[in-house]
Amino acid sequence: MDFRPELVSVVIPTYNGRADLEKSLPALFSQEVEFPFEVICIDSSSADGTWELLGDYPIERHRISREEFSHGGTRNRGIELSRGEIIILMTQDAIPVGDQWMATLVRNYEDPEVAGVYCRQLPRPDGTLLAKVDLRLCLSGSSLRKVNRIGDHPGYHSAPPEQRRMLCNFDDICSSMRRSVWTRFPLKSVNFAEDLEWGKRVFEAGHTLVFEPDAPVVHSHDRSFAYEFKRAFVTYDVLDDMFDWGDDGYRFSRALLDAVGAPLTLVRVYPEISEEPFRSRMKAYYTITTRVLGHACFSVWRRKLKGSMLGTSLQKLFYNGV
Repeated sequence: MDFRPELVSVVIPTYNGRADLEKSLPALFSQEVEFPFEVICIDSSSADGTWELLGDYPIERHRISREEFSHGGTRNRGIELSRGEIIILMTQDAIPVGDQWMATLVRNYEDPEVAGVYCRQLPRPDGTLLAKVDLRLCLSGSSLRKVNRIGDHPGYHSAPPEQRRMLCNFDDICSSMRRSVWTRFPLKSVNFAEDLEWGKRVFEAGHTLVFEPDAPVVHSHDRSFAYEFKRAFVTYDVLDDMFDWGDDGYRFSRALLDAVGAPLTLVRVYPEISEEPFRSRMKAYYTITTRVLGHACFSVWRRKLKGSMLGTSLQKLFYNGV
């Protein structure tokens, strides 16, 4: 690899993540690279031994209160404390695969037009069925490398919202950015979709974003039904703000049809579903139902309650804890 940065900085926000970090940190520090790297962790006052575990590694650790945390602001703080020309952003439960993960990720910056690179995500072997299905569908689960720049898409600004959203995609589960670009485009201090918002600004400014499937991390979640419901609402609210998603016509009648059709949908996406335990399949169906209900709830809220006192209160309720 010709591109050898003087220093790479890895920034990880942590909170009560000892069990995950016991897997991710050994994988991180086993990387074989021809350049030095530093690790900075911003811990939100963990109480499970995370702080002590971080002290067992050559990590620059900093502690903040839980109230100080925000997805964008805390990452900015970690970047400000770092010194590398390339910054890698990881979550505490993203486990690098193989000892060439970091080298593969960083070599993309040989192209001076590249502003950010994000990684492929693989489901945990012991993860939920729906997490495995999601990664078959989402951009971060693809096996195809993507290089996106606005110059290659002259019709971007008139394209449908979903197409624009795909071109701007960026995912902070495990991503990286060039410091010189971050200096001009710091993350915004928001609690949701700070990565997508950053990708949109950078892409529209003419920089290149890369999805690198050959630098994978193992990562997936098992979330509660209530969380999935709220997250669906918040996701569409953010997409509406960023890309003028508008009224997509999604109603509770459509949500009911999607919920009833979930078994067939899952078979098409994940043919080996029949090999999964019955309980896992049922949980996946129920989770899909909560998601489509969250989508329908957003559509009703947007048409009838957005901007009202009741609508604002509901919006805050949905964002709380997501």
